[in-house]
Amino acid sequence: MQLKNSEENATFLINILEDYFKKNVTSFYQIDGENDMDFELTCVIYRSYMVRFTLGDCEKGGAFGIDIFIGSGCQDLGLLVSDEDADKLFVNFDEKGIRDSLKILDGYLQWRMTDAQKKTFNLI
Repeated sequence: MQLKNSEENATFLINILEDYFKKNVTSFYQIDGENDMDFELTCVIYRSYMVRFTLGDCEKGGAFGIDIFIGSGCQDLGLLVSDEDADKLFVNFDEKGIRDSLKILDGYLQWRMTDAQKKTFNLI
C-alpha cells in the first residue's frame, strides 16, 4: 500500500480491523503523529483488551506496531508471543501484513481468555 495521510492510513486500518474482528472491536481513538502520515489508533477488542496500533517513521518507509495495555502498563505484542510469531509481525503496512499481524494478536488475546469469555464471543 502506498502510505497516505494519517486519516486515510487510520481509516484503512479501521476497515481491516472491523472486517477481521467484526462487532468485537469498538471505541476507536486516533492521535495524529509527527508527520502527516503517522498515527496512533487505540481500540477495545473483545470488550476486555485495549490495543494500540501505531504507524511511524513513514518518510523512511513506515514502522507498524501493536501494543496491548495490560494492568497499568503497555507491552509490545512482539514481546508477548513466541519468537517465531514475533518474526512475522509488522512486516508491511498493507492488507496482508496487517491481517497476518491481527491473526497473531487474535491468537494471543484468545489465549488470555477464560472459557467463559470465549463462549461469550462464540469462539468455542
